[in-house]
Amino acid sequence: MPMFQSYTATQLFEPIVEILEEHVQGLSEHKLLYALSDRGFLEFNPQLLSEELSLFQTHFFLFHVLYRLRDLLHEQQRYELEIFCLEIRLKPYRDAAAQSQGLAQLDPLREYYLDLKQLHETDAAEVGQMLNGFYQRLEAYEQRREALEVMGLEEQVNIHIVRRRYRALVKQHHPDHGGDREKFHAVENAMEHLSRLYE
Repeated sequence: MPMFQSYTATQLFEPIVEILEEHVQGLSEHKLLYALSDRGFLEFNPQLLSEELSLFQTHFFLFHVLYRLRDLLHEQQRYELEIFCLEIRLKPYRDAAAQSQGLAQLDPLREYYLDLKQLHETDAAEVGQMLNGFYQRLEAYEQRREALEVMGLEEQVNIHIVRRRYRALVKQHHPDHGGDREKFHAVENAMEHLSRLYE
């Protein structure tokens, strides 16, 4: 059993919020682990995670905590929490019904990380297989972020918002109507990528 499981998820909520409040630009997962270690949660120190299985278990538990914290902060109307391996950060709370529904529906990883069976039942061989595909998944998420930026959208959107924004941008940038051809193609490529993700 991983040593960090001597902590409950709720014990980590406020330390993580405090760390992220001190780093308004956001932190990578790696830096957040070091920050938790510096606050006395020594088992999260990345230098102690030499084995793939222990690294996976620590990553999983941290993201389990983050997804639970994200839901709580939104429910409290305190913050919105953005969760990526390369950037974890707090944003101001936004009161929007669609966004509230989107917390549970739009992030394909949320259900996975909230299911602690995945933590307890994943063995070293499975971790090895997952790590083989890690960089592909990471690249896909980065492409998603870039596509949303091209569309001028933020993370918590649904396919209806994406399509509405796409129609507006195509109309604005279509070369046949004096628009920017490069921008038009960027929007087309972004929509193609997002359409695959929301299928």
